[in-house]
Amino acid sequence: MNADKTCFTLLGTQNSIDKASDFVLRVNDVDIRPAKHIKVLGVLLDPTLSWEPQISSIVRRTNAILVSLFKIRHHLSPEILKILVQTHVFPHLQYCSSVWGGATQSRLDRLQRIIHFAARLVSGLRKYDRVSPALTALGWPGVREVIARRDAVNVFRALHVAAAPGALRTMFRPRSAVSERRTRAAAAGAAVLELPRFRLTAARRLFPYRAAAAWNELPRHVTSAASKRQLIRYFER
Repeated sequence: MNADKTCFTLLGTQNSIDKASDFVLRVNDVDIRPAKHIKVLGVLLDPTLSWEPQISSIVRRTNAILVSLFKIRHHLSPEILKILVQTHVFPHLQYCSSVWGGATQSRLDRLQRIIHFAARLVSGLRKYDRVSPALTALGWPGVREVIARRDAVNVFRALHVAAAPGALRTMFRPRSAVSERRTRAAAAGAAVLELPRFRLTAARRLFPYRAAAAWNELPRHVTSAASKRQLIRYFER
């Protein structure tokens, strides 16, 4: 193991991390201390999983793109601006959103303001004009809907795609596979999922609980869709 290329972080509550503040990993006679955050497949993990570094990184990148487009907006048509935003901004909001989607509302609001900035740019709205009509006209979802779409697609993969990763498939179980009681949930088969037992509010924002709870609230004709395209069409309506 190369000590110069090795980094790690401790995950837990702030209290438990404070207690382990003196923890040191020794590699090849070199002491390595926990980092404030580490990057895994492009996602920044911080010790308490607050996702603050990840959200801040997305905001910086997308804001830089939008500011650059704002400077040349007079040379581009609204149609071209819309395409550029959808191509260069929304992928940053979608990438691994099922992982960091459990961030607090205040942090997600920062991403929502990026979407509002993009809508004002494309629609030519002034600072104090209402942005909701522009978002509707553009057909752009809010950040919560972006996360919900990706969560639903991943649940669909776990339930219906045999090639889905095993770790993803084990996160979700139909209610009928957990309880033998004859209830409406059991009669719905795979349409209703068992919710993991999490007591803490922060834990319920994590993907396994959040996605299962959102899936159970979808209409039955959506959760029983035969293809991923039918599922996506529901969100695009």
